[in-house]
Amino acid sequence: MPSSDKRILFVSALDLWGGDAKPLRAPGKTIDFYAENFDNVHILGISENIKKYKNYKNVRSVCVLKFLDYRKSQLLRYFLLNFVSVFLLTGYCLHLCRKHRITHVYGYEVHGTVASYLASRVMRIPLISRFQGTVLKRQNNRLKQLFHYVVYFIHYIAFSLPCEKAVITDDGTFADVVFQRFNSSSYIFLRNGINRPQYPKNVLEINNSTELELPSSYVCCSSRLVRWKKVDRVLLTLKNISEMNIPLVIVGGGPDRERLSNMADELGLNVYFTGHVSQELSYNIIANSLVFLSFYDLSNLGNPVLEAIDSGVPIITINNGNTSSVIQNGINGILLNSWTAGGASTELVRLVTDRSHHQVIANGARKFAGEYFMTWSKRLKSEISFLKL
Repeated sequence: MPSSDKRILFVSALDLWGGDAKPLRAPGKTIDFYAENFDNVHILGISENIKKYKNYKNVRSVCVLKFLDYRKSQLLRYFLLNFVSVFLLTGYCLHLCRKHRITHVYGYEVHGTVASYLASRVMRIPLISRFQGTVLKRQNNRLKQLFHYVVYFIHYIAFSLPCEKAVITDDGTFADVVFQRFNSSSYIFLRNGINRPQYPKNVLEINNSTELELPSSYVCCSSRLVRWKKVDRVLLTLKNISEMNIPLVIVGGGPDRERLSNMADELGLNVYFTGHVSQELSYNIIANSLVFLSFYDLSNLGNPVLEAIDSGVPIITINNGNTSSVIQNGINGILLNSWTAGGASTELVRLVTDRSHHQVIANGARKFAGEYFMTWSKRLKSEISFLKL
């Protein structure tokens, strides 16, 4: 039975809140779970996607703040998100807390946390801070560190604000270590959950049930298509072995898609972009791939990587952040000390051509997932137990 004595307000400035239409899963899974277990949930954000929650029985109010389209201007985006969004979210958060007699305010990510903190202090109600990871890390010289402070000042503020309790995702960026540097509040450090599709599908079934036309055999990567995700490294890896003509399926969408598509054409690669797809379809596409590739600079433990491991698809990635806490080189994946097109392509060729090697990695991945991965339900039950809600 849903709890009736808690009135929880979620606050965030995230562009995407998950759900079936978008690749960002954690916010959607979190709100879905809270809406099932608490009968008085409220949501405040800047994304039109959150309007879908108006149809949820236990979501009592959904407030969407209107913003200009800032995606084509990084400077405008910086100003709107770091100043205007926090100011407006704080005001509306205060209003909703008073109107609905909110008992707990849940700041989802940095902008939501800052806005929620200010409102929680005024209303004297508990603040829950939620971080999906972090971009914060020590720089190797003072000038770079100063620049880092300026660009990411809202992140430093959010990680420094005292809260009742914090929920931090283990995404490989050492966000727990960063939190401890600035904050003495109690926190829980959890990896995201995994939900296997109820009805697994092969490539033929995927093509017959969707508008996609996936090749029968392919390698895969999955992410939001933004520059810092380094999807161009995947393209350069395949260019290094272009004579093998290995098809690549890129799952996800974003502002970098046009650049990546043009780059793929210029390199003469066989690349298929799926665009935004549901979590279940994304899992099935990954599960049918020969090899999964992920070459982020900050961390390589996002949900697509976890889903690849869970489905027994060998991964080639970089040994950065806390990636080695999950992926063991040669046992359940391939870890590169650093990315080079030559090094990555050599490992890819071996996995594609050596069935025995491929099977060893695949079996190791499934074994690790079975022992250490949680479903989203179990993951969120652990969170609620820690928060004592």
